Amino acid sequence: MQLSYRGPLPDDGQSMSLGQREGIDGIFQVTLPAAIGLARKFSGDPRIVHLARSIAHFCPDEDRACVIAKIHEYVSDRVRYQDDPTAVTFSKEFLYTPLKMLKIMAERGHVRADCEEIASLTGCLLVAGGVPAGFVVGKRTHPEGILLHVWILAQGDYKGKRWIHSDPTHHVPLGRTSGKFEQYWFVPI
Repeated sequence: MQLSYRGPLPDDGQSMSLGQREGIDGIFQVTLPAAIGLARKFSGDPRIVHLARSIAHFCPDEDRACVIAKIHEYVSDRVRYQDDPTAVTFSKEFLYTPLKMLKIMAERGHVRADCEEIASLTGCLLVAGGVPAGFVVGKRTHPEGILLHVWILAQGDYKGKRWIHSDPTHHVPLGRTSGKFEQYWFVPI
């Protein structure tokens, strides 16, 4: 599945507020393309490349699993999950850029964000650190309705045979996800 965001993406240090439809259409037509666009745009930023390399500087050369673990730990230690302020209405989606999230982390020690923003930052750092990655969307049905959750799947080796889940949203251990999902979609960064 290829998704691309057609609108303008903000520059560093900014955020974006988007109109969104409810449910799966909203996430696949608005939120996910914007989050992927932010991860793609900022993964080449020299400041993010430098940070990704410094996070994983003790990893042996060519040890992608180590890079994934260090970046997962870095993000997990510095994020606190929070729904968008308007999430109750599903009419708006709010996204920080990865650089805005890092700036807030530097100022406060942590940042509050939702799963798309956290996945965007994690994926951005992984790609900047030389690890191919993509977004995973999981769907689960429960009594209150449909739950959609977003996290990262990263290539843990150079042959593409080992893929590692990174879901720092709820401080889930590396390699695991925050629950069982009925359906999954994968979108590369």
